[in-house]
Amino acid sequence: MTFKSAIVCLLAIAAVAGCTRPLPKLAPALTSRDFILDATKSDEWKPTEVQVIEAKTALLDYLSSPHFRSPDPYSEKQRPGVRAGIDSYALQYLGKNYPGDQSGRGDKQILINAVCGGSGGYKDISKELVDVFDGGSCFFRAGYSIIQRKIMYFGVNGVA
Repeated sequence: MTFKSAIVCLLAIAAVAGCTRPLPKLAPALTSRDFILDATKSDEWKPTEVQVIEAKTALLDYLSSPHFRSPDPYSEKQRPGVRAGIDSYALQYLGKNYPGDQSGRGDKQILINAVCGGSGGYKDISKELVDVFDGGSCFFRAGYSIIQRKIMYFGVNGVA
């Protein structure tokens, strides 16, 4: 038996015995269309790049997975189209503190604010949160919980 065939045998035995772990998913890279915003209010904070990558990874998983469902039927119907066109959105990230419940524990979330086609002539998208009502699937928001490490809500803007 050669060294190479011995290694192949060991790997095969390890796989059958469940001794191997799946390869970790590659985290999405941040691009020129990802904007981490500075905090401007007392209930806001600036997320780190690592936190934003975690939030973006969770968003992509959420949009792709049939196991997650938005409680809003309109947003759920728009989800596949949003996922298909996700690379066309500019994504803004802003940390938000949410007050605690009766136990006194609050949540820190990263607001993911999406604008289709880039800035669309809105404010300086790299510095100011774009807040738009209506506009359909051209705009959506999601909230990523730092504590629970998952998307807590996903909502596509309505149409006037």
